[in-house]
Amino acid sequence: MTTFGRRITFGLIGYGAIGALRAQALEHTPGVRLGMIAEPVDERRAAAAAKHRAPTTRALDEMLADPQIDAVVVSTPPNLHHAHCVAALRAGKHVLCEKPLAPTLEQARDMVAVAQACGKALATGFNYRFYPGVMRARELIAQGQLGEIVYVKSYAGHPGGPEFTHAWVHNPEIVGGGALMDNGIHVADLTLHFLGTFAASCGLRSESVWQFAGSEDNGFVLARSEDGRIGMLHASWSAWRGYQWRVEVCATKGALEISYPPMLLLHYERPDGAAKHGRRRLHTFPVFQIQERLRSYRWTVVQSLIAEQVDFVARLQGKTFVGATGADGLHAVELAQSAYRDVTVAAPVSHTGHFEMVIPFGMCNHRNFSNANPSILRDRFYANPAESLNSLNTSGQAFGTRFYAKCFRFYWIREDCVLVNHIVDTLRS
Repeated sequence: MTTFGRRITFGLIGYGAIGALRAQALEHTPGVRLGMIAEPVDERRAAAAAKHRAPTTRALDEMLADPQIDAVVVSTPPNLHHAHCVAALRAGKHVLCEKPLAPTLEQARDMVAVAQACGKALATGFNYRFYPGVMRARELIAQGQLGEIVYVKSYAGHPGGPEFTHAWVHNPEIVGGGALMDNGIHVADLTLHFLGTFAASCGLRSESVWQFAGSEDNGFVLARSEDGRIGMLHASWSAWRGYQWRVEVCATKGALEISYPPMLLLHYERPDGAAKHGRRRLHTFPVFQIQERLRSYRWTVVQSLIAEQVDFVARLQGKTFVGATGADGLHAVELAQSAYRDVTVAAPVSHTGHFEMVIPFGMCNHRNFSNANPSILRDRFYANPAESLNSLNTSGQAFGTRFYAKCFRFYWIREDCVLVNHIVDTLRS
């Protein structure tokens, strides 16, 4: 990969809402020159020409053929990302592509492969990595103040309606899905940014609020890393209290809660000894808060884009960077689209007439069941299943211990599905 010891010239592909903010950010990024803007829509191209010094063009080929252009920022709708990024990479340009990297996994994987084959840098535009709370969280983790991360829980929500900034934002053919691929893709990236890569994931989604076919208004994903750490993600278009995102990082020595707006970071330390609560530290970023209040949230976005572009330049220069790569963009799409896979879920067992399932070992009741040791229950059952099952009767009594169906369903999901299915199958036979 070529490294740079000089000012880098960027081209900008697309001058819509985010493209206009990108152009502003490029003009204020140290070590960068905005060399050309490509926009096919006449009105937008005229607006770009009136506001920026860089020349404009309708034809993408003209920009990609310019040897002065070292890298491009792709700020077009997601269904165009693959074509634009691949063309730029094959033309010898480095690429920073807006989120989501692509609407499909196949396209995202191909983009990563093309970048590797061409020896060019592919980055994904996850500017939340450069919000003050996230940057401070990285520092605290790097300093070892949290210990080993146990789980990461993230959320992004807005109320839909006016927050649907483009007519195509809820079109799955363009975006690749709904809330998970829209606002949720940012926190999908932050989840993996702190958690690391995931080994398994699954999810659920619903379209009951806005009822856009194939475009969920609520999506939930659960993931697990290779070493057993857990990631949880919720993206929503029915957050009636307004736009917000937050990330919770829980570790062995403490926890962090990052949220915006307003930009806050809470740092909880693990309690010592018999203490019920550890020390809590609140980071409020007052200068940032004042600037945003005076200049609007767009100022915040532009500042994060500038920081992201500085980081991308550092990457091109062979220096340390923290921005999202193309592979990171691919992993975020993989995580979000976990909720789009068809998953067979076992239905709760139903019985006719009056029946209360029991644990036939006299070990637990509705008060202490959640503390029962499932391995002991399993061992006793398999040691003598006939005697255990004979202790059952339809009134729900077993050694004087009553076990309610509500608890049974919790046990089935939480502990030992094999044991309970064995019991149920035997009862049915």
